[in-house]
Amino acid sequence: MAETNNNGLMQSYLQQQHKLRGIISQFKSKEFVEQRRFSPSLRFRQALNELYISSKIKLTHSQYAGFIAWANEMLASQLSELDRIPIRYDNLSGVIPKEAVDLSTELRWITARLHGEKEKISRFLFLKEAVEGAAIGGDYTTALNLLEIIFDTYGATMWSVQLRIALEQVVGGLEQQKKYAAQVRSIYKQGLLAYVTYHTSVRNEERTTISKYFDEIERRISNHAYYDDATQTYMRYRLKNELPATDAGIADVLRTEQSHGIIDIYETFIAVLQELVKWEGRDELHQILIECVSNLGVSDYRLQKIQSIFVPQDINTLLPRSQKISDFLFSGSGVQAFRAARKSLPSDPWQVIYAGFAHASSQRPPRISLNPKTLHRWLAAALAASEQSNDYAAQAAKLCINFRGLSFMVGVGEYLAQLRRDKPDSAWKHWVIGLNSPTHGIEDLVNPKITGLAAFPETPTKKFWSICLTGQSAIELDSPSLVLGRSLYQLAHANPESACEILAGVEDPPLAIRALCQLARLHALHAFGFRHKKIELIASESVKNLSCFNLFPVAESLRDCAWEDFKSVESPLAAPIALHLLWSRTEESQTASQLRFATGLALRKLGVNRPSALLDRADLLDDRELVYFLKHVCVPEILDVTRLFSSSKEVLEERRNIFLALSDLRPESADDYTAEAMLISHNLMVDEGRWIVDRTRIHVEDEAFVRWASRELQEDYERYRDLEPVSVDAPQTFDDVLRELDGAALSRHSFSPDNEADAVLMSVIRRAGDEFLTNATFGLDFYLAKNVRHHSFIGLIRGPLEVSGLITTRETETSEYHPNRYWLESFKTLETADRTRMELAFRNFSAHFDDILLDAKDRFFHVRTAEYPSGMLAIPYSDALYSVVRVWLTLDLDITTFFRFLITVFWISLEQSLQAVRQLISVVLKGALVAEFDKLRSSVKEIAEFDPGFLEFDAEAGKRSAEVQGKLDEASQWFVHTGALASQHLFTLEQILEVGLEATLTTQRGYSPRINKSTTGSLSLDAANLVFVHDVLFVGLGNTKKHSGLPSPKIDIAAKWSDEAHTLSIEIISDCKASVRPEKAKRAAEVRQMVSGGTYSRQTRKDDGSGFAKLAAIVTQSDRGRIEFGFGNDGRFRLEVTYAVVLQTKDSANG
Repeated sequence: MAETNNNGLMQSYLQQQHKLRGIISQFKSKEFVEQRRFSPSLRFRQALNELYISSKIKLTHSQYAGFIAWANEMLASQLSELDRIPIRYDNLSGVIPKEAVDLSTELRWITARLHGEKEKISRFLFLKEAVEGAAIGGDYTTALNLLEIIFDTYGATMWSVQLRIALEQVVGGLEQQKKYAAQVRSIYKQGLLAYVTYHTSVRNEERTTISKYFDEIERRISNHAYYDDATQTYMRYRLKNELPATDAGIADVLRTEQSHGIIDIYETFIAVLQELVKWEGRDELHQILIECVSNLGVSDYRLQKIQSIFVPQDINTLLPRSQKISDFLFSGSGVQAFRAARKSLPSDPWQVIYAGFAHASSQRPPRISLNPKTLHRWLAAALAASEQSNDYAAQAAKLCINFRGLSFMVGVGEYLAQLRRDKPDSAWKHWVIGLNSPTHGIEDLVNPKITGLAAFPETPTKKFWSICLTGQSAIELDSPSLVLGRSLYQLAHANPESACEILAGVEDPPLAIRALCQLARLHALHAFGFRHKKIELIASESVKNLSCFNLFPVAESLRDCAWEDFKSVESPLAAPIALHLLWSRTEESQTASQLRFATGLALRKLGVNRPSALLDRADLLDDRELVYFLKHVCVPEILDVTRLFSSSKEVLEERRNIFLALSDLRPESADDYTAEAMLISHNLMVDEGRWIVDRTRIHVEDEAFVRWASRELQEDYERYRDLEPVSVDAPQTFDDVLRELDGAALSRHSFSPDNEADAVLMSVIRRAGDEFLTNATFGLDFYLAKNVRHHSFIGLIRGPLEVSGLITTRETETSEYHPNRYWLESFKTLETADRTRMELAFRNFSAHFDDILLDAKDRFFHVRTAEYPSGMLAIPYSDALYSVVRVWLTLDLDITTFFRFLITVFWISLEQSLQAVRQLISVVLKGALVAEFDKLRSSVKEIAEFDPGFLEFDAEAGKRSAEVQGKLDEASQWFVHTGALASQHLFTLEQILEVGLEATLTTQRGYSPRINKSTTGSLSLDAANLVFVHDVLFVGLGNTKKHSGLPSPKIDIAAKWSDEAHTLSIEIISDCKASVRPEKAKRAAEVRQMVSGGTYSRQTRKDDGSGFAKLAAIVTQSDRGRIEFGFGNDGRFRLEVTYAVVLQTKDSANG
């Protein structure tokens, strides 16, 4: 039996040898092939890869090394000319599908392959080290040149393509990296290369944030139409640096990588080994790792580090790690550490980290560009307790992933991954960082019992790490860093209570280690179950607006907290603040409910019934908590359900008062808060009353949509802004990107992007449109379901028939309708047969009537989707829509303004669909239902025309038919958008001026000017003109309050309508104190020159302090608009603003 098995194994071995000979022979053949699709070298390399992958399955582990050695010898002797043929992109032509094998087989096979190519790998490592040195020194052009040498020698690799995109971005910015990415994407129309290149390019854009990118790329990978599970797993590794936690998943990554060249295989093999050493309790697997590392025969410090974890060995071949910066840090000499860090060039992950701690004490945010050489400055900003809310750690982590091809960046990335932890109690594995360090130090120790601490000199660095590793110290723990070290030891050994007690000694940690101390404190509180203390910690840290708070895993930390935990928190504002932080990350409905309860409870605890009243109790509360609570928690959607307000109008008025209170609490931001109060006044002015809501059933929650879009699409919106000016000459296709949009949607648009900016814009508009239509909490279909489909429509139309008893019901959808006993009893002369016919006529009428309504409700009153293809509501994504949006984007719109504009565009685009629904209801359904009435009346007449009850029935049926038609007309008006109804409500010029004054003075507390007002002209204007009048009054009265120097100035306001020019002018003339007049006149002249020179458009975002630039930007959009301002001879200041309006009179509105 053994001899038979041996024969079989030898036969498999010989078959693989014959296959290699055949591949060589085919390559050397001079046979002519017409219209050859691929070059002979590409076909050969593909065939060789297929042979290697199949050999892994066909051969035994013991045969691997021998076969690889023989194959290399054959290739060297038979195909020496192959080395002279450039490889270029041959190794990235596609994935070779092969059956899966277990992880141990993959590891052993790859070890054999790499051992056979060890000389080639060693030469590559030499060049890679040179690339890394150039990048560390900031010489990125040299690094690019070295990558060109690697490309010429080894061809393109996933490793080099991704690294080059990162370098191109640093050297030449967005345009240069996009040109390179476009060039690479044009090589193959299919395969992984184009996909990896495109999404790596996106990841390297400045605007891309790593968290949003990860969410988006996960969605794209998971929903990819053609990628199997193994390919999806590999793409997560390539684009997210995410390796799976299972043997099969790791094997999938290794198997997929073997479709590429030896360099990619080697670098991925190292990454996998470094991942596997972290797996605990896998002794058998770790033995295989030791075997593989020993057999590789490649000189690479990363392999030495892996081996040293399991096997005590002499690693003196590695340089000892410098402790100069760390010794200064741990001895408390922050200034000397800072100086040492400034003089050094960090070339080791730990040196970059220590340099970050040294710079953290300065609290200065980085003002230089982020790149590998300046990475430590971003680490410093992430660690420091600076009042900068920027997520510096996320930016640094993104850079580390983009430069993952450089080992020291991988090491820093490992550190950041632990700092930016997903869970509050994730293990601290400091030793993982050193796996990518070419030097050796005490930080690399996993277990001091294996290697021992004695090998390291007695230094402050050793003292700190000795405490971390052993928990013991011969000195008093009076240093905050040593307290931190001992707490980390306790946490590593599952003693959170002890860690809490230790950390209690550093309530106010030094700036440089504040982030680590507070993360350790959160870890301890979470692990020990001090939930109310954990809530207070998260709330107090969040309101300080510190950059280091971005490191807190808020959602995972609060996930185990119940409502009772939040109620038991002592600080009155901590619970609503913590719940708001949680809700802003998860948007779960239960959290939103708890947040509303907690907000109301906090106000009641503090003895107030309005949040704005807390201004009077500011001295009893933490100032920063109060500002956060008022600004972020006390928003309309929260206040509206606290039962403290009787109407939505009251809620908006209170929100306005909150902004005015915030302007008192933060005088430096008073202008911003007052502007927000003015915006609310706008909204209150144009509110047409509840009658509008009653008359329309279609709705989208604008604020929720803008909040969602600003959060989810901000990155893509800013990417469009960056990409729009980028020019790439090479033709590009975005089919691979657009394919990820749903098929139904693709068929609905005719716009085809020819550049990446338009592709991004298309994605933004499509995603925004889909949420606008289908979001389950604020979208159009949600309100259709609630206000129309959920019985409202059918109930309205059926109502007249139910009152008159003309229609009946049924028990279930499949049962018959109940007999119409009411009308059957009204006919006195019917025979049994006629009675049966009459009963059938009423049943048919009921069934057909309901079927018509149900068919409309279930088929047509929907947003058109794959689930509801007959849905009548859809946004036509046409060339015209994109053209309008692109024109608007030429203006300097902030993101919220853009999405508010997009709401208008969507409603305009929907009007055709809405009109079709109105037509369906008022014409088609009306005709069908009237026909059913006619059928019923005809059937009843045929059966009982001479019965005394017939005349009563016929009159009732005719009356109810007319009522049903009226109800159908009423229902059709449900499908008129609120904005269209609002435009029909007109205001007189006197009313507009009165409402504008009231709203303006409400936002200017403590100001009592003496106002005379007058109007000229007789007309009526729609609600949109309220906003213009309010803007002018707000600017005019605000400047008078700020600059007149008088507590109660006299102000004359005149509104004038020009019937000839169709313009509305608002003139404001105000008193001004003589002593301030010269300075104000000088400033007015400067602003007037800016406006007349046309430079005001660049000032509208930050303004000139007066508001005149914003008014100029609005009115000068028409050649009939103008703005004039300055002092008159009488010493009074005059502002006159003329605005071109589209007149809508009452007659035209009614006509």
